[in-house]
Amino acid sequence: MKQYILIAIASILMTVSLYHFFLYFYVKKNGRRDFYFAVSTFGGALFSLFAVLMSNRSPEVILWFHRLRMLGLMVCICAWAYCMYDIYFKKNIVPKVYLFFTFAVALSLPTNLFLSLPIVEYRMSLFSVEFHYYYATTKIFYSLYALSVLIFFIYSMALIALCRKPPVSRIYGFMAFIPGVVGGINDFAVTHGLIKNILISEYLVFGFLLSIFILFLKKEKEDYNTLKRLNLKLEDEVEQRTKDLKHTLEKVRVLSGMLPICSRCKKIRDDSGYWNQIEAYIRDHSEAEFTHSLCPECMKEMFPEYKDQ
Repeated sequence: MKQYILIAIASILMTVSLYHFFLYFYVKKNGRRDFYFAVSTFGGALFSLFAVLMSNRSPEVILWFHRLRMLGLMVCICAWAYCMYDIYFKKNIVPKVYLFFTFAVALSLPTNLFLSLPIVEYRMSLFSVEFHYYYATTKIFYSLYALSVLIFFIYSMALIALCRKPPVSRIYGFMAFIPGVVGGINDFAVTHGLIKNILISEYLVFGFLLSIFILFLKKEKEDYNTLKRLNLKLEDEVEQRTKDLKHTLEKVRVLSGMLPICSRCKKIRDDSGYWNQIEAYIRDHSEAEFTHSLCPECMKEMFPEYKDQ
């Protein structure tokens, strides 16, 4: 039963991962955010898939699958951190610091300083169905990494509580962080022999990734509504500008073509055959207005007594 559930979870996460890889490479909608989430869900899919492969294996093979499984979880959480911080805080150094720390811890994955033999088997029943889980013996670097996950999740929840996002957005952020906190506590308690119920940490990885997917869908809906409002506003502005342009064109009249003008008195003949003073014709066929004066040559001819003034 456990194998079927984990295969279903891995399939769903892999489908979500491929979908967001498609958005990143072809649609380029949210850019880096889609890429981060695609990598995160891919890591989560590996985490679930390697759990399936542990069944009916030798202790040495189980140990290596457990190490690969933890590698998938590290990839999942680091990419998830970049994704969430891009949504809520944009530029922030916390994901980079956590990525560097995770990379340093990941160097111990192939060694017995992280996980080692012997393999511990957990058996439990749920609704008359028996579940089998295999865990390698945890060492100092595993404990250090598990504590870092809890500290990082709790610190990030505090940052979201204090951020300036709307209350509803902060609730979605808590939805994305709480499963990781609960799952991290459960995993730490199980691997250190405090409790034996491993179901929570097994499936809450799927829970917190699903909560981020819900957050993405909410963000996509907000983006769609914003784009719709902008389109409506743009249509209204275009309509108003079109009306203003038509009104302006109605007011503007431009003289063009051949104008019959008298070579002596400079009167212009209109379409009805009447001869009009040039200033009257231009005034009637454009927005221009005339004011009369005398040029220097006419001033000397008409008023020679004022020629020196």
